[in-house]
Amino acid sequence: MDHQDEAIALVLRLMKINRTTDMASNMINQYRQMLPDIPDSFWDEIDPDEFSDLLIPIYTRHLTIEDMRASIEFYESPAGQKLLDKTPAIMEDSMKAGEQWGLELGRKWEEKHALVRQNGK
Repeated sequence: MDHQDEAIALVLRLMKINRTTDMASNMINQYRQMLPDIPDSFWDEIDPDEFSDLLIPIYTRHLTIEDMRASIEFYESPAGQKLLDKTPAIMEDSMKAGEQWGLELGRKWEEKHALVRQNGK
């Protein structure tokens, strides 16, 4: 197996292990719900692997073969599996925290801006 073939094989394995390949199917299901007027026959013809094909050059551009091997080893470990399992909840909680932080920043700006107007500065 040459370098390019090995890199592609590792990317595909890594994307399966880190659940990236599930993203395409999940996106298709979301689009189906958002666009109910489009017949199921259209969605049924879409190949989720096309999305993976788009990602292969991105992974190979940013990661070495050694990086991919190490990532696979991590994601196959109990800690890696736990991270994968907990990532959706972490993302949801992080989005909520970011929203709260943004609201607090807006409140601070409004307070400061009101003081400036009040003091005529």
